[in-house]
Amino acid sequence: MHLRELSISEDLDLSCMGLSMKDKFEKYWLNSGVGDVQEYNTLFAFALILDPRYKLQSLKLCFEKLYNDQDAIVEVANVMFKLKKLFVEYMPKGRNNSTEASSCTSNPRISKRPKFNLADLDTKDSSDVSIKSKLDLYLEEPRLNRDA
Repeated sequence: MHLRELSISEDLDLSCMGLSMKDKFEKYWLNSGVGDVQEYNTLFAFALILDPRYKLQSLKLCFEKLYNDQDAIVEVANVMFKLKKLFVEYMPKGRNNSTEASSCTSNPRISKRPKFNLADLDTKDSSDVSIKSKLDLYLEEPRLNRDA
């Protein structure tokens, strides 16, 4: 039974319980939006996506039930933008190559002409391919069985 249905039940006990549960749901899941618009807590959306039993498909389903189709698409995109932004912020930073370069000493006998190496071709080919983050790879994996 949905909380809305429960809160308007003819059974007084069920109605009171439904209203209480609905208040708690809104307290933890909703942020105050502009005017009458309520925004769902992004942190809970992150938790749902990062749970391997639910992932992004479940968030899409939830938003489709809460919003119209167009708003659901916008909300999912908004959550994904924030999640990717957070992921990038916490990604390990690459090594600082500037300290390595400054420690090299120059040798005047080394030729200044460019070197050709076939390994450069492999590097070029791999850099043309879109690199997926660990987050993208995780989201592409199938969901785990919820009963497991």
